[in-house]
Amino acid sequence: MIMISKLTKSYGVNEIFNNVSFSIPDGRHIGLIGVNGSGKTTLLNILSGNEYFEKGEIAGIKNKTIGYLPQIPILPEELTVYQYMLLSFEKLLNLKEEMESEKDSIKQHLLNEQFEHLGGNLIESRVGKVCYFLNISEELKKQKISSISGGEKSRILLAHILLSEPDIILLDEPTNHLDIEGIIFLENFLKSYKGTFIVVSHDRQFLNNCVNYIYYIENKAIKIYKGNYDKFETEYEHERQRLIKMHKQQTEYIKETEEFIRKHIAGQNTKQAQSRIKRLEKLRHIKLPKKHSAPAFKWNETFRSGNKVLHIENLSFSYGSRKILSNINFNVYAGQKIAVIGKNGAGKTTILKLINGELTPSSGNIIKGSNINIGYYRQDFHFIENEKTLLEIFLNDTEHFTIGEARSKLALAGFFADDIEKKWSDLSGGEKAKYMILKLTVEKPNLLLLDEPSNHLDIQSVKYLINMLNIFSGTIIFTSHDRSLIKNVATDVIFIKDGNLETFDVSGIDTAFNEIITPIQKRKPVSGKKPDRKRQVRIIKASIREIENEIDEIEKRISEIDRKFADPRNNSDYNKLNNLVREKKQLENKIKILYNKYESKIEELSLYES
Repeated sequence: MIMISKLTKSYGVNEIFNNVSFSIPDGRHIGLIGVNGSGKTTLLNILSGNEYFEKGEIAGIKNKTIGYLPQIPILPEELTVYQYMLLSFEKLLNLKEEMESEKDSIKQHLLNEQFEHLGGNLIESRVGKVCYFLNISEELKKQKISSISGGEKSRILLAHILLSEPDIILLDEPTNHLDIEGIIFLENFLKSYKGTFIVVSHDRQFLNNCVNYIYYIENKAIKIYKGNYDKFETEYEHERQRLIKMHKQQTEYIKETEEFIRKHIAGQNTKQAQSRIKRLEKLRHIKLPKKHSAPAFKWNETFRSGNKVLHIENLSFSYGSRKILSNINFNVYAGQKIAVIGKNGAGKTTILKLINGELTPSSGNIIKGSNINIGYYRQDFHFIENEKTLLEIFLNDTEHFTIGEARSKLALAGFFADDIEKKWSDLSGGEKAKYMILKLTVEKPNLLLLDEPSNHLDIQSVKYLINMLNIFSGTIIFTSHDRSLIKNVATDVIFIKDGNLETFDVSGIDTAFNEIITPIQKRKPVSGKKPDRKRQVRIIKASIREIENEIDEIEKRISEIDRKFADPRNNSDYNKLNNLVREKKQLENKIKILYNKYESKIEELSLYES
């Protein structure tokens, strides 16, 4: 168990935690939540040893292994992705090296048994499985870390952590750079994880599916709630209503008591009045729960576009020799709110950049309708100068606002007083995201292109964003991995797969999700007809899932046998031990065969998907 006692942390005059004490029992699965700027990332940095704190003590963490995924990962740039993956198995690889250099055949045999017992022969298969679900391709594995994007670095560090299986996993917005399939894989991994993890996430459904405790940061303190996010929200609202009721009753009591004192302090009931004065002095005042100010963005009125907003005709696009989009056709009409989904690298952001004119099609046309004014929200904010203040950036972006008007607008996004003098580099990811949304509202767009707009926002801000997008009178095309946002905003869904598009109306969103995350049941091809490529991919994926399920069951049984070996009650039962040894050997042989099958299926899949 980790014990945090009287923790105090500040940034200059801004106090984040004040004398906070709480515990983290072993094996607890924690969702860490709070409004943007409340200290979620700060706490993860403190627990990982990457940030100091002024006062307090953290006990029980010193000898634990920690895997930390920050929002901006720093990795060894000189290594290839695959070399970095293998660092997850450093002890096993050292053991393999020792085994290979050992001259004594008996010692070598013993080292080999130890290597196999610790899962050394499964290294390649484990790496293959995690890389498959986190969309780390064979080509990416060969690249140097110095040459890859920030999103790819996040996925690679996440894969390294999952393969390392540390005592404690700390994840800061892990779903930001994952596709839906990757999110489901991570959910399932965390649900069955035997160690402790703490995750910061804006994705409500993700938290509901994998945490069993919520640690809520509010008023420089931490309050603990048992259950997932939905349960927390219900309990928190009940608490808030109860405090409001108690505060009202106390206010009425104080008013009546003060009236009694005023009437009787100089009369016959002076003693009673004085007694009530003492009671009021000792009274512990109930504070109203703090109501967090949600952003108050308002869409500025804009002109209507024509009915046909976009006509996309025979559009193809390639990065070098890699084809991203192949001869796609679709129309966008006024008022549609289209979610673009698909695996990482499928071309979701590419479509937005093509529509915005930042990329030129390899072939085909994008024809814009009449009176189109585009507002574009990007995934990253690196194009803004870090040393400029928020006020300077806003005045530069908008030009026609006075300083007073700019202050009023920034206040709508929750930036008051000293906030507007903060440098861009000092803002949290959530604060940057809120600014970029505010900027959109003053640009008066009637076509919004939004690339992962919920990334970096806290859950309350995501709820506000959903309402805001629902009342927008124009047209929206957005990418998102946030299932709740898609279900609550989209009228239509575009699913990109293998360079092609499938379209669904709002009622087909779950079907689109299932295309990504659920294997289609294997069917025999119709006699005399060659099975099509898409169908073959689905069949192979179904086989992969079946193999994985079988491997999971065998690994559980091997763990069970190992526990029986460790039970001293079985030491004298030689028949039982011999049977267990025999069964384990059979299972280990079977799992080797399954992993070989798994690798060949992954290879087969890569041929169909390339």
